[in-house]
Amino acid sequence: MATTISAGDVGRYAYCALNWKRSLEGIEGKKSARGIRRHQEVSKDVDALELFQERARWSIQTSFLLALFAISGAALALELLFLDAQTPLRLGLIVLSVGWLMGSLYLFLFDLYFRGRSEQIIRKARLVEGEIKSSDSGKAPLLVAKHVPLQGRPDYVVDRDGTHIPVEVKSGKTPPRPYDSHVMQLAAYCFLVQEHYGTRPPFGVLAYPDRQFEIRYTPKIEDDMLRYLLRIELALRTGEAHRDHENPRRCMGCSRREGCPERLA
Repeated sequence: MATTISAGDVGRYAYCALNWKRSLEGIEGKKSARGIRRHQEVSKDVDALELFQERARWSIQTSFLLALFAISGAALALELLFLDAQTPLRLGLIVLSVGWLMGSLYLFLFDLYFRGRSEQIIRKARLVEGEIKSSDSGKAPLLVAKHVPLQGRPDYVVDRDGTHIPVEVKSGKTPPRPYDSHVMQLAAYCFLVQEHYGTRPPFGVLAYPDRQFEIRYTPKIEDDMLRYLLRIELALRTGEAHRDHENPRRCMGCSRREGCPERLA
């Protein structure tokens, strides 16, 4: 059975092939407490946002349904009035219509409240705007590609007018421009989102603490990601992977530099 490669593997390999290999060997990278805490906070905020959005949708849909009942009941009561039908049904329809209308208005106010709370969470937590479709909290399905050995679960996916946008949250220092390894990981998520939802995302979002970057999901970026996937498959077959850069600063920033036999710093 072919080994399935995660989107995170693509990002690690793009950073350094040896970093990726050491992760497969079970060598854990050093994760900062701040990074772990940020991911937990984002996950909590996304779950809260998803809940408020669901309640807002239910409130407005039920409000419209009750309004429709109220209009139908009032129309029937008016018809009985014009027919001069002296029947308890007319009074009952009027009472029901008033009750349905009040319920509709009540739920409409709830919809406004839930939408306001949703906007508040988006602003406070600096989340990407859109309707939450899934989040990396255990409830979202694992996305699996159909024709290549790739799988993954973005931190969350938002829906903007029927277009699904993957969002990857990064907790380190905000760079002047996104790191290539992060872009490749996000490209893998874009590929998986397209396979799962059936529509190609025009971009994905890298959310750093102080800035969000919209990364265009171009054919070139997709091809670059697939080439990394092929290189990972080859490395899995041969068991060989070595440092593939000459950048000491990359080694300094590597979470698995301790004990690395090929590190430059």
